[in-house]
Amino acid sequence: MSTGFKEIEEKTLKKLKKTELEILDEIDRICKKNDINFFLVGGTLLGAVRHKGFIPWDDDLDIGMMRDDFIKFTNAVNNDLNDKYFFDYFSTDKNYHLPFAKVRKNNTTFDEETSKNFDNHKGIFVDIFPYDYTDDNFKRCFIKATIIQILSDTVLVKKKIMKLSSCRHSVVSLLCCVFPANTILKFIDFLSRKFNGKKENYTHVVCFNSLINLKKDYFNINDIFPLKKIQFEKKMYNGLNDNDKFLTVQYGDYMQLPPIDERVNHTAINISFNEGKNMINKCK
Repeated sequence: MSTGFKEIEEKTLKKLKKTELEILDEIDRICKKNDINFFLVGGTLLGAVRHKGFIPWDDDLDIGMMRDDFIKFTNAVNNDLNDKYFFDYFSTDKNYHLPFAKVRKNNTTFDEETSKNFDNHKGIFVDIFPYDYTDDNFKRCFIKATIIQILSDTVLVKKKIMKLSSCRHSVVSLLCCVFPANTILKFIDFLSRKFNGKKENYTHVVCFNSLINLKKDYFNINDIFPLKKIQFEKKMYNGLNDNDKFLTVQYGDYMQLPPIDERVNHTAINISFNEGKNMINKCK
């Protein structure tokens, strides 16, 4: 299988979604055992609201966790994650290149165009985005997000996913020369934790690590909490307090289906459900 997702047979897409739900159930099990909250975000939340499950043509599954829960989860997987799965993050895979985490299923493959030349774990995955509390000063938050974006761009340049000429920040060139990618990802994690607002000043929630426009990832805390249950593929998971506000900010008129030629997904170049080279012991 060597083409993008638009040409994948329906039965393959169905099996992929089933595998992702299996991974989500494992995440849910660990979170319930360790009193950790997660919530549906992005296209997964959109699918829950509009379709009560996956967007028909979608191929991935996204969840969010507040920073404290994300840290608890990264610790919990050391003892509680079934060995059928792998927690993929800069702390477990030295070739990892993203500022958020993934839980992958071992002995499967979802090889993307952007990472086809990486010697890393390529299993089918669920994305986990850490969210941080912050105050109501958007300009200050924007500066923090810009710093993290520069660092994230640096990793993408070093991994040859992004061309240096495409970067808006000349400082990326200097960072590329000085620091290895894994060190930069550790620094992103450090900064994201430090950027949490003081508890008494919490007014907003932000995802610094989504690689999306900050205006689409900056919400009043009351838009997010308290979390409310929502149906996704016949099971109930946490959605947000105001799903409509969140989805409108991210997608506009989200209940309107996009044109057929815009119903696209990831550029998978190889998908396998029972074989694949999974580099699970590269870095600890």
